[in-house]
Amino acid sequence: MKMTEMNKGNKKRIASILTTAMLAAMLAGCGGGQTEAPSETPAQSGSEAAEPQVSTGEVYEIAFSSHNATGTISNLAVEYFADLVKEKSEGRIQVTFYQDGTLANELEAMQMVKTGEIQMCLLLDNFSTQLCDGYDPCIIPFVFNSSDDAAAVYDEANLGDVISQVCKDNGNVYLMGVQKRTPRLLTAKSAIETPDQLAGINIRVPQIDYWCDVWNGLGAVSTVVDWNETYQALQTGVVDCQENPIDNIYANKIYEVNSYVMMTEHQYGVNHWVANVDFVDGMDEDMRAVLQECIDEACAYGDELLEEKSQEYFDELESAGSITVVETDKEAWRDRASDTIDKILNDSFAPAVQEYVKNYMNGN
Repeated sequence: MKMTEMNKGNKKRIASILTTAMLAAMLAGCGGGQTEAPSETPAQSGSEAAEPQVSTGEVYEIAFSSHNATGTISNLAVEYFADLVKEKSEGRIQVTFYQDGTLANELEAMQMVKTGEIQMCLLLDNFSTQLCDGYDPCIIPFVFNSSDDAAAVYDEANLGDVISQVCKDNGNVYLMGVQKRTPRLLTAKSAIETPDQLAGINIRVPQIDYWCDVWNGLGAVSTVVDWNETYQALQTGVVDCQENPIDNIYANKIYEVNSYVMMTEHQYGVNHWVANVDFVDGMDEDMRAVLQECIDEACAYGDELLEEKSQEYFDELESAGSITVVETDKEAWRDRASDTIDKILNDSFAPAVQEYVKNYMNGN
């Protein structure tokens, strides 16, 4: 699938904004932190912010879609959010949460939020490729070293303001929250310790061109398979391996058909909490504040679960003999991917994003 392309004029305009913002941030000496929504969205609540004053009035119903499986860390955070926002809004905000892709897959849910057919959804990597292609470097494998570093991309002092504005312009959605994810890991039927062992192996990937390019550059054969067909594709030998975070491997029982888990940790990303612009703008001011406060709290709750739950998944699967964990030389994988990463950045990303990534990868 070809990535969404932005018109050149808009891309230059946004690139200019981004460069100016980054220069200002460097002068101010700002560091990474939590994402803030665009100026039109509710302000992020700080630790000293007063409790929103709730008034009686209209009830707001939110249909919230996630294609992730029940029990994944992302979905546990949304369940927490649904209960919390009902309580803090005194029943004025009601959330119906559709998990496991029961309402829509990720791309379908994104379209439904854009048009206002539903109000909110979780977007993973399709946020980067469909709503702000060329501005979100977290979509590129083998770049970031930790979930903290990936989340810092969305801080306003880095690329956050521009990413938020681009997704609003392109998709009629607000980026309301960023929740950390466990790193993506390679799984297979046997150990793969080095990139050399990937030669000629079919790897399942979603329809993301950047991922296909990187895995092909490592020597594998990228094969696009829908997520809901991945288990069967691995079982029948259509593909030999796949890559996903440990909570997805656990919840979807990938270990039954790929018992070797390689600690490549090749991609750190985030869950993007997005909402329809018209819905949010149409809320009473006090309800917008409650909504944002609860999203912030739910994302923080999900972040707290991250290390605890992911370790639980590893411990349970290892103790049951369901997986064999294989350590890898991460720098060797990154070095092998570096030429492809440079080409992706130079061909497809705004200049300031190129600079940000290259500085990061050089330790600056």
